[in-house]
Order: sequence, then structure tokens, then C-alpha cells
Amino acid sequence: MKAIVKWAVSFSFLLSSSQGLAQPDLPNNYHFKKLSNGMKVLIIEDPSNPLVHFDMVLRFGAIAEDERLNGLAHLFEHMAFTATDLYPTTLRFQDEILKLGIIPNALTNEESVHYYFSLNSSRWEAGLALFAEGIINPIFLEQELELQKSAIKDELNILASDPYYMLGQTSNKALWGSQHMRKDVSGDIDNILKADSEFLFDLEERYYHPNNALLIVAGDIQKEEVMPALMDEFDQWEHTQNSPSLTSDYSFQKLTATDYVLLESSSVESPALLVSWQGPGNEDMNSQIAASLFFYLLNLSTSSFYQDLNEKDYVYDYFAGIRFGSQSSTLFMEFYPDIKTTDELILWLEGQITTWLKNEPISDQMLSLAKSKWEAEHTFEKEKLSEYVLELGDRWAIGDEALSLEFEERIQSVTLQDVKRLINNYLDQPRVYGLVIQPNKSKRLHKSIRSKFLPE
Repeated sequence: MKAIVKWAVSFSFLLSSSQGLAQPDLPNNYHFKKLSNGMKVLIIEDPSNPLVHFDMVLRFGAIAEDERLNGLAHLFEHMAFTATDLYPTTLRFQDEILKLGIIPNALTNEESVHYYFSLNSSRWEAGLALFAEGIINPIFLEQELELQKSAIKDELNILASDPYYMLGQTSNKALWGSQHMRKDVSGDIDNILKADSEFLFDLEERYYHPNNALLIVAGDIQKEEVMPALMDEFDQWEHTQNSPSLTSDYSFQKLTATDYVLLESSSVESPALLVSWQGPGNEDMNSQIAASLFFYLLNLSTSSFYQDLNEKDYVYDYFAGIRFGSQSSTLFMEFYPDIKTTDELILWLEGQITTWLKNEPISDQMLSLAKSKWEAEHTFEKEKLSEYVLELGDRWAIGDEALSLEFEERIQSVTLQDVKRLINNYLDQPRVYGLVIQPNKSKRLHKSIRSKFLPE
């Protein structure tokens, strides 16, 4: 889907367990170590992959940002792999990247920031040295900072012209209230434009520490060679006594009433309805896992939900998903309806939830089918090692002090009772209906629903 999916930046079926990583049932090719400075390392040996991937994950992102800081994690990400102590200009650092054939990138999520290199495994030692230099010794040149600010401004202008993205932003504000910026990865352009290099150094001082980091190294490498080398490179990274907390100074307020938000845009191709709920956090792991499987099931063409929706002919496209979060996840459904049937669609969805509460939401057979299909698809996805590394990093960042690799097993343990509990505690609760339509099309809405989106 090309539209609203963009509002769910970095969406994936991820979460973390509170179980520790250093456990005896790790796969034989997985090796974990905690360095003396607190940095955690996970090495995945995969000789079938000719590349090596370095992914440094830090617990940072929108979740750490209040109104004054929103957007600065995004800006910090844009400054990745520019100038450093050893390579004092961006051009010199980029020259080294080109010489080694490195594909660099960086990614900001709600609760994590990734910095990663991919390169041929025969050059892993030189790649590791350059990677460590970029992580540990950045310098924030004002000239480069201004260039990256301009790049982000262009990014945000493009997003602002996308009505489906803006529907997500508008719904996000209604769902999360005064703390909505902690779910906004793109950030506030005014904050970004005001930031200077001193401000970035302050952020580095607070969040960029080894005891707030996990390094994943994966590909055609050997632990016996890589572990001593990365210890030599990263032992110099200074430990901090004060590990940053991303959740101690705020809380999300519970949504007390269903809300309706309307966005009108002349550039919208077709109406879109986004329904979103406040979902479970890490304190209710079972419901997070049940939500992942249940929403996956709702997307299957064999599910009664999908078939009934198709038979009613309310929409021409649909998707359900979940964005995980340590304190609260976001559950959402996207619909692309005919504007004249929007009221019927909303009534139908509310009726579905009521039916799920009164009866079994799905059959044992359908639950088993969903588990089998999920397992097959996830096994295939794990073959894309560069993407799988990012997933593992996100699980660690959102979860407890150590990474869990048990998600696949816990999906298989989901019961009908878990699904029913999810529906009762989260889906049968206040939600946000967000609708984007072309200007003056609101008159075509049925009056019963128009009065909710456009109260007098």
C-alpha cells in the first residue's frame, strides 16, 4: 500500500521479551558478549551470506523527545558518518567508505536509532575500524549541519504534501494528546533548524554511550576473529554511570472517548479512513504478541473479516497492523472506502468488535493456519540478513536489558483466550477515526457520520 503505511514509520512485527539474551538455547551460530564498558555485542555467523553487516543500535528516538527536542534524533541520524577526529571533513570520511565499497545508512525509529554498514566480508576488519571511528569520534561541522538541516526540511515538505501521511500525523495527535511528539519520528522542523553543533554534543553526552548500545555483527565472519577486533575498537568508548531513561519523565494519557478527525486535501487520490487504538506496552507482553498474530490474520484473504469486508464492497484496499512500543503500542486499521459508504464501514467495524466479544473471534483452525503462514513468511524474511539485523536491534531497544530471540516461539503459543483478552482490553476501547477526503466532499457523507467528523 502506498499511502497511510508511511505514517507508521519503520513498521514491523517486532517486540522484545524480558528474557535475557545470554541463555543456553541460543542458536549455535549466535554469540553474545557484554563488554567491560557495558556495550552489548551479538555476532551472527552466516557463511551463506558473502557480506558482513554492522548495526549499532541505541535506545533513543522520538520517545526521548519532548516538544523542545522533537526532531533532534532525526537530525542526529543525518549527521551519521560525516566528519570525525581521524577524518576531519565529510569528504575524507566518504572517500574511505567508497574505497571499501561500504553501503552506509542510518535509521531513526520511535525508540531506537540505527547506524549501519554493509560490505564485502573480505574487508570486514577495515570496515569495522571505520565504523567504530564514525560511532565513537564524530565531530559536528556547522557547514555539514546546515546541509543536513536543508535536506530534512526538503523531506518534511514532501511529507507535508502527502495527505495520507498528514492523516497519520493528525490521528497521532488525537490518539496520544500532549505526548504525541514521542510517536513522531520525523520531528518538528523549527526545533531542527534551531539546533547547533553544541546541542548535538549535548545529546551525544546523554544518549550515545556504550551502556546504551547494542552492536550486531552478522554475515560471513567468525566469532573468534571478530570478537577480539571489535573489543579493541570499542573498549575505548567511554562508559557513563548514568544510563539514560527514555520513559521516566512522562506517561501517555489514556484515551477516554472515541474521537473523530477530518482532513481535507485537494491532492488526495481517494478517501482514506485510519482507525487507531492505544495498544499494550511491555507490561502486557502476551497481548502485544497476540495483537501481532491477530492483525496478521485479519490481513489474510482466508479470514472471515477480510472476506466479509470484500463481500460488502465497502473498500478497494485495506490493511491492519501494529507499531510496538515499550510503554504503549499503536494498533491501526487502514481502509480506502467509497465516501458514500464510510458510515456503513464504521458501523460494520464496530459490529465486528461486538461480535468478537460475544462469540469466539476466530476458530482454532484459523488460528493454527495463521501461525503456520506467519512462521513460513517469517522464515523467508530472516533470509534477508540485513533487514533481520535491524529487526533484532528494534526488539532489544523496545524491550528489557537483554535481547530476546523467542518471539517466533511465543507467536506459536498464542491462544484464543489471548486474542479475546486483546479485543476486550484494547479494541473494545475508545479509538480515533481519522478520515481524509477532497474539499467539499464532506457533504457526501451520511449525516449520521458527518455530524461526528464535523460537529456543530
